[in-house]
Amino acid sequence: MAMALPLLPPPPPPPPSRPALSLSPTFYYATLCVIGGTTCGGFLAGCGPLLNALIDEGYADDFGPLAVIPIGAANIMTVATCLAGIALPLVGPRVTSCTGMAVAIGGNVILASSTESSSSLILLLAFGMVIGGGNASWLAFFPSSSLFQEPAMPTSFMAAMWPIAGLMYIFLAIEGVTVNGLTATFGIYECVVLVYLALYLPDRPHKFGDVLAPNIRCPPCFRLRGVCGVCGVRGVCGASSHGGGGGCSGSQSAKRGVGGQNQGQNQGQGQGCGNGGGDGGDRLPLIDPLVRGVGEGEGE
Repeated sequence: MAMALPLLPPPPPPPPSRPALSLSPTFYYATLCVIGGTTCGGFLAGCGPLLNALIDEGYADDFGPLAVIPIGAANIMTVATCLAGIALPLVGPRVTSCTGMAVAIGGNVILASSTESSSSLILLLAFGMVIGGGNASWLAFFPSSSLFQEPAMPTSFMAAMWPIAGLMYIFLAIEGVTVNGLTATFGIYECVVLVYLALYLPDRPHKFGDVLAPNIRCPPCFRLRGVCGVCGVRGVCGASSHGGGGGCSGSQSAKRGVGGQNQGQNQGQGQGCGNGGGDGGDRLPLIDPLVRGVGEGEGE
């Protein structure tokens, strides 16, 4: 009489692959602190070197005509920060921060193109856009402290970036550095920052354990045996599982790769990674038309 063999539990599923270009929470938050410390409204605390440089470069004969600039710019920053606080829960950190950064870029462009004949009102508006937009963008960084189990210390580091930004205009004290040149440099730097924020900031606030990968919507990436045809990563298409990207998250691909194996084969393995299921092999991604033809052939 044959003895029945004990049933062994199924092996645990493999952990999902990390998306390409993913960042660690510490590095990601450190970059946000650096961005905040070089672009936020703390420029207001260091506007003295800016006003002195404007006088030295012939924008005004004395401090009198320029005295209105920090006062009016501070009011613009206050309004912009309030609007960012209202927008943050409605449109999310990414839209709020990118909009503020775009406004700050516009202010730096105006300052970089200003001349000695520019009025104090134009300079006031430009400086207000720089600190108002920068402060609105910086405000959207604070929810990212939720990536850590103890968010109190990361939040305090982010708050400390405001006075640090006041040191940025100290470069105007260096001989040969002009208002036009420094603000143009800041404008170019903020363009690079804008791209980074658009890629990595989430559409809704982070949570502990989120994968920090670019918010890129994969185009139709045809899969063979669970490998993405665009990013080449199994089960993950380079998009954040929580940050609003449109690719396959690791959990989605695992569920579809195990529970939806037959369904994925019946529909053809040329499905896009947002809709289809793989069958978990190791075949390499191919050119889209070839993959589509192979998928249709196997589906039939």
